[in-house]
Amino acid sequence: MAHSPESSPRQRIVSAITSILQQGRYIILGTVIAALAVVILYAIYTEVATKRAETATREVEAIQKTYENWSTETDASKKAGMEKAIVVQTDVILKKYPRTYAAQRSLLIRGDLAYANKDWKNAVSFYTRLADRFPGSYLAVVALTDGAAANEQQGDAAGAIALDKRILSYKGLAPEIPSAIFALGRLYEEQSDKKNAQLYYNKLIDQYPDSGWTKLARDRIIALSLSTEGK
Repeated sequence: MAHSPESSPRQRIVSAITSILQQGRYIILGTVIAALAVVILYAIYTEVATKRAETATREVEAIQKTYENWSTETDASKKAGMEKAIVVQTDVILKKYPRTYAAQRSLLIRGDLAYANKDWKNAVSFYTRLADRFPGSYLAVVALTDGAAANEQQGDAAGAIALDKRILSYKGLAPEIPSAIFALGRLYEEQSDKKNAQLYYNKLIDQYPDSGWTKLARDRIIALSLSTEGK
């Protein structure tokens, strides 16, 4: 039966509106499904990442225990076997879990291992790798402190100064800062750079008046003053 002239436009409008609503419904449904998929994938990723981090942490804690046993072992053969195991296992963690806390701990252990063996060059290398790769970690400050000490041990005063100055960038967040400031004063003093030595000793006194290192800084300033007057 033919459509009447009056009803035909009306039906076309209704049909068009219905089609638009159906398309909108599909778009909304598709958007909801996509959002749910993202949430599910994120949840799966988070769960997997958490489990990986937990596994890595357990592994590095076992390595730390091996390192502690290595430190007190007196049998040379056993000690060599432990050291080899530490190197192999930390390498595995650094490769499998490069951005985790376990990786930080592994780098610190390797630095400590090299330091204990008086392998100053490799000690500095591992400590600075930790600080460079994880600058926001508290372990970065520990690594920089130990790296500066290793540089001193190998007679690299400039290297020690550079690492101690990096510690100062952490400002009030690190308890190692007063000792780093004093170390800078001492290192400059040992190089006969009295101007910079006094600069850092005074910096320590001004910024950390209650630190145990401050009394030592005052004593050094007096000693420097007396040595200057005697000339």
